[in-house]
Amino acid sequence: MDEFYNELYGDLIFEWIKTLCFKYQFPHASQKEEEMYKKASIKKEDYCGSVTLWLKEHIIEEEIKDKDNHTIFYLHYNIVSLKQCYSFIHDFFRAFINFLELSHTRVLLCCSGGLSTSLFSYNLQEVADSYHLPITFSAVGVTELKDVFHKYDIILLAPQIAYMQSTIAQYKTNDKQKIICISPNDFAAQNYHQLVLEIVDRNLT
Repeated sequence: MDEFYNELYGDLIFEWIKTLCFKYQFPHASQKEEEMYKKASIKKEDYCGSVTLWLKEHIIEEEIKDKDNHTIFYLHYNIVSLKQCYSFIHDFFRAFINFLELSHTRVLLCCSGGLSTSLFSYNLQEVADSYHLPITFSAVGVTELKDVFHKYDIILLAPQIAYMQSTIAQYKTNDKQKIICISPNDFAAQNYHQLVLEIVDRNLT
Protein backbone atom coordinates (compact mmCIF):
# COMPACT_ATOMS: atom_id res chain seq x y z
CA MET A 1 0.00 0.00 0.00
CA ASP A 2 1.58 3.30 -1.04
CA GLU A 3 1.79 6.37 1.19
CA PHE A 4 -1.24 8.08 -0.41
CA TYR A 5 -3.61 5.17 0.26
CA ASN A 6 -2.18 4.59 3.71
CA GLU A 7 -2.96 8.21 4.65
CA LEU A 8 -6.40 7.98 3.07
CA TYR A 9 -7.29 4.79 4.92
CA GLY A 10 -6.08 6.28 8.18
CA ASP A 11 -8.24 9.37 7.76
CA LEU A 12 -11.31 7.29 6.88
CA ILE A 13 -10.81 4.88 9.77
CA PHE A 14 -10.68 7.69 12.31
CA GLU A 15 -13.70 9.40 10.77
CA TRP A 16 -15.61 6.11 11.11
CA ILE A 17 -14.61 5.94 14.76
CA LYS A 18 -15.96 9.47 15.34
CA THR A 19 -19.21 8.55 13.58
CA LEU A 20 -19.64 5.35 15.61
CA CYS A 21 -18.91 7.22 18.86
CA PHE A 22 -21.77 9.56 17.99
CA LYS A 23 -24.07 6.72 16.92
CA TYR A 24 -23.56 4.69 20.11
CA GLN A 25 -23.38 7.74 22.40
CA PHE A 26 -19.79 7.24 23.44
CA PRO A 27 -17.67 10.11 24.68
CA HIS A 28 -15.63 11.55 21.84
CA ALA A 29 -12.59 9.49 20.99
CA SER A 30 -9.30 11.08 21.93
CA GLN A 31 -6.66 10.93 19.23
CA LYS A 32 -2.90 10.71 19.34
CA GLU A 33 -0.59 10.87 16.35
CA GLU A 34 3.10 10.06 16.28
CA GLU A 35 5.55 9.38 13.49
CA MET A 36 4.94 5.62 13.65
CA TYR A 37 1.24 5.42 14.44
CA LYS A 38 -2.17 7.04 14.85
CA LYS A 39 -4.32 6.04 17.80
CA ALA A 40 -7.94 6.64 18.82
CA SER A 41 -9.03 5.87 22.39
CA ILE A 42 -12.50 5.67 23.93
CA LYS A 43 -13.54 5.26 27.54
CA LYS A 44 -16.93 4.52 29.07
CA GLU A 45 -17.73 3.31 32.57
CA ASP A 46 -15.07 0.74 33.52
CA TYR A 47 -13.76 0.07 30.01
CA CYS A 48 -11.09 1.61 27.80
CA GLY A 49 -10.75 0.82 24.12
CA SER A 50 -8.18 1.79 21.52
CA VAL A 51 -7.68 1.45 17.78
CA THR A 52 -4.09 1.93 16.63
CA LEU A 53 -2.97 2.26 13.03
CA TRP A 54 0.72 1.43 12.53
CA LEU A 55 1.58 3.56 9.53
CA LYS A 56 4.59 1.76 8.08
CA GLU A 57 3.38 -1.78 8.72
CA HIS A 58 -0.22 -1.05 7.56
CA ILE A 59 -1.46 -2.93 10.62
CA ILE A 60 -4.40 -2.09 12.86
CA GLU A 61 -4.57 -3.14 16.51
CA GLU A 62 -7.84 -3.13 18.45
CA GLU A 63 -7.86 -3.55 22.22
CA ILE A 64 -10.34 -3.29 25.10
CA LYS A 65 -9.27 -3.27 28.75
CA ASP A 66 -11.33 -3.49 31.92
CA LYS A 67 -11.01 -1.39 35.08
CA ASP A 68 -8.15 -3.58 36.32
CA ASN A 69 -6.25 -3.04 33.07
CA HIS A 70 -6.81 -6.61 31.91
CA THR A 71 -6.99 -7.03 28.15
CA ILE A 72 -10.38 -8.58 27.45
CA PHE A 73 -10.44 -8.04 23.68
CA TYR A 74 -7.51 -7.95 21.27
CA LEU A 75 -7.31 -8.13 17.49
CA HIS A 76 -4.68 -7.11 14.98
CA TYR A 77 -4.81 -7.34 11.21
CA ASN A 78 -3.18 -6.14 8.03
CA ILE A 79 -5.17 -3.61 6.06
CA VAL A 80 -6.53 -5.39 2.99
CA SER A 81 -9.46 -3.19 1.98
CA LEU A 82 -11.76 -0.47 3.28
CA LYS A 83 -14.58 -3.00 3.54
CA GLN A 84 -12.46 -5.22 5.78
CA CYS A 85 -11.47 -2.30 8.02
CA TYR A 86 -15.05 -1.06 8.26
CA SER A 87 -16.24 -4.53 9.31
CA PHE A 88 -13.56 -4.95 11.98
CA ILE A 89 -14.11 -1.46 13.39
CA HIS A 90 -17.81 -2.26 13.73
CA ASP A 91 -16.94 -5.53 15.49
CA PHE A 92 -14.74 -3.60 17.90
CA PHE A 93 -17.60 -1.28 18.85
CA ARG A 94 -20.04 -4.19 19.18
CA ALA A 95 -17.62 -5.95 21.52
CA PHE A 96 -17.25 -2.78 23.60
CA ILE A 97 -21.03 -2.44 23.85
CA ASN A 98 -21.39 -6.12 24.78
CA PHE A 99 -19.03 -5.69 27.72
CA LEU A 100 -20.99 -2.63 28.83
CA GLU A 101 -24.22 -4.62 28.62
CA LEU A 102 -22.71 -7.34 30.79
CA SER A 103 -21.54 -4.90 33.44
CA HIS A 104 -22.92 -5.59 36.89
CA THR A 105 -25.00 -8.55 35.70
CA ARG A 106 -26.30 -10.41 38.74
CA VAL A 107 -27.12 -14.10 38.42
CA LEU A 108 -28.94 -16.13 41.08
CA LEU A 109 -28.85 -19.92 41.14
CA CYS A 110 -31.79 -21.61 42.76
CA CYS A 111 -32.47 -25.19 43.82
CA SER A 112 -34.74 -26.84 46.37
CA GLY A 113 -32.51 -26.07 49.37
CA GLY A 114 -29.67 -23.92 48.03
CA LEU A 115 -26.89 -26.28 49.12
CA SER A 116 -26.13 -27.92 45.78
CA THR A 117 -26.14 -24.60 43.94
CA SER A 118 -23.82 -22.84 46.41
CA LEU A 119 -20.77 -24.75 45.19
CA PHE A 120 -22.08 -24.58 41.63
CA SER A 121 -22.33 -20.78 41.80
CA TYR A 122 -18.83 -20.57 43.30
CA ASN A 123 -17.39 -22.46 40.33
CA LEU A 124 -19.36 -20.37 37.83
CA GLN A 125 -17.92 -17.27 39.48
CA GLU A 126 -14.40 -18.63 39.06
CA VAL A 127 -14.99 -19.21 35.33
CA ALA A 128 -16.46 -15.72 34.85
CA ASP A 129 -13.56 -14.17 36.76
CA SER A 130 -11.03 -16.06 34.65
CA TYR A 131 -12.51 -14.36 31.56
CA HIS A 132 -12.73 -11.01 33.37
CA LEU A 133 -16.49 -10.97 32.84
CA PRO A 134 -18.33 -8.52 35.15
CA ILE A 135 -20.90 -11.08 36.33
CA THR A 136 -21.75 -11.86 39.96
CA PHE A 137 -23.19 -15.23 41.01
CA SER A 138 -25.16 -16.08 44.14
CA ALA A 139 -27.26 -19.05 45.29
CA VAL A 140 -30.48 -19.44 47.24
CA GLY A 141 -33.12 -22.02 48.10
CA VAL A 142 -36.46 -21.85 46.31
CA THR A 143 -38.35 -20.87 49.46
CA GLU A 144 -36.30 -17.64 49.64
CA LEU A 145 -36.44 -16.84 45.93
CA LYS A 146 -39.54 -14.64 45.91
CA ASP A 147 -38.04 -12.21 48.44
CA VAL A 148 -34.79 -11.64 46.53
CA PHE A 149 -35.88 -12.15 42.90
CA HIS A 150 -36.05 -8.39 42.19
CA LYS A 151 -32.32 -7.96 42.92
CA TYR A 152 -31.17 -10.18 40.04
CA ASP A 153 -30.98 -9.99 36.26
CA ILE A 154 -30.88 -13.73 35.53
CA ILE A 155 -32.27 -16.64 37.51
CA LEU A 156 -30.75 -20.08 36.93
CA LEU A 157 -33.01 -22.94 37.96
CA ALA A 158 -31.51 -26.28 38.90
CA PRO A 159 -33.06 -29.27 37.06
CA GLN A 160 -34.88 -30.38 40.23
CA ILE A 161 -37.09 -27.26 40.21
CA ALA A 162 -37.32 -26.61 36.47
CA TYR A 163 -40.98 -27.66 36.65
CA MET A 164 -41.62 -24.51 38.71
CA GLN A 165 -40.49 -22.13 35.96
CA SER A 166 -43.97 -20.81 35.12
CA THR A 167 -44.70 -20.12 38.79
CA ILE A 168 -41.34 -18.46 39.35
CA ALA A 169 -41.86 -16.30 36.24
CA GLN A 170 -44.66 -14.56 38.12
CA TYR A 171 -42.05 -13.05 40.46
CA LYS A 172 -40.55 -10.97 37.64
CA THR A 173 -40.55 -7.25 38.29
CA ASN A 174 -39.47 -6.21 34.79
CA ASP A 175 -39.31 -7.67 31.29
CA LYS A 176 -35.52 -7.69 31.21
CA GLN A 177 -35.21 -10.34 33.90
CA LYS A 178 -34.51 -13.78 32.44
CA ILE A 179 -35.08 -17.28 33.76
CA ILE A 180 -32.85 -20.09 32.50
CA CYS A 181 -33.33 -23.76 33.33
CA ILE A 182 -30.01 -25.56 33.63
CA SER A 183 -30.07 -28.74 31.58
CA PRO A 184 -29.66 -31.95 33.61
CA ASN A 185 -26.56 -32.83 31.56
CA ASP A 186 -24.84 -29.50 32.19
CA PHE A 187 -25.70 -29.62 35.88
CA ALA A 188 -24.58 -33.22 36.39
CA ALA A 189 -21.41 -32.77 34.31
CA GLN A 190 -20.65 -29.45 35.99
CA ASN A 191 -20.33 -27.78 32.61
CA TYR A 192 -19.51 -24.35 34.01
CA HIS A 193 -17.90 -22.90 30.89
CA GLN A 194 -20.90 -23.74 28.73
CA LEU A 195 -23.29 -22.15 31.21
CA VAL A 196 -21.26 -18.95 31.46
CA LEU A 197 -21.28 -18.68 27.66
CA GLU A 198 -25.05 -19.24 27.64
CA ILE A 199 -25.53 -16.52 30.27
CA VAL A 200 -23.47 -14.09 28.18
CA ASP A 201 -25.46 -14.95 25.08
CA ARG A 202 -28.84 -14.65 26.80
CA ASN A 203 -27.91 -11.38 28.45
CA LEU A 204 -26.98 -9.78 25.12
CA THR A 205 -30.11 -10.80 23.21
